[in-house]
Amino acid sequence: MSDFLNGLTLEKDIVNSLKNNKVINLTRPYLEFGIRKYKEKNNIQDKDIFTYVGSCLYIHLENGDIIGFETNNVKDSILVWFAYKDGIQQGSNEDMEKIPYDHSKYGNRERWTGLINEHIHSIKVFTRKTPEGIKSFVDSNEKAILLESTNCSLLLPYGGSFEYRTVMPILKLEEAPDGYFDGMQVIEL
Repeated sequence: MSDFLNGLTLEKDIVNSLKNNKVINLTRPYLEFGIRKYKEKNNIQDKDIFTYVGSCLYIHLENGDIIGFETNNVKDSILVWFAYKDGIQQGSNEDMEKIPYDHSKYGNRERWTGLINEHIHSIKVFTRKTPEGIKSFVDSNEKAILLESTNCSLLLPYGGSFEYRTVMPILKLEEAPDGYFDGMQVIEL
């Protein structure tokens, strides 16, 4: 993704879309080569591939919006964008093959049942500001995003020590490693 994308704290339209529409699907880009290479380096079960492989997630909403989340090492943040707005594609790379959360081989349907067909009622961004980041971009150092429905939480952390080496796993709040949030500030949106 390009460096001109913003962190979630600067994207009020995306926050509103996430809060005002039910989540109908979660997907990640599907790259068979990447999955195969990841499995060679990690002793990971197939059903955990969706959770751990990749640095990008798409949240599909009932109104036709698809929100993209991706890590960015220039801003040292998770950046967001409308991949689709009101069902209309917004970027040229958004039509690549995707793997859904409930993929028969690489997904885990039960893991995200509490989020699908639910509204997100709480959005929190966790930041760990650095002097360099503040000088460069106002939305730098947005290190984790927490989305909560009534029955489920979805945590998108950028970096950290997880069960498998990864850039941006898709976890539940209770799966965050001990101390992950130490030194972070919370911004509620």
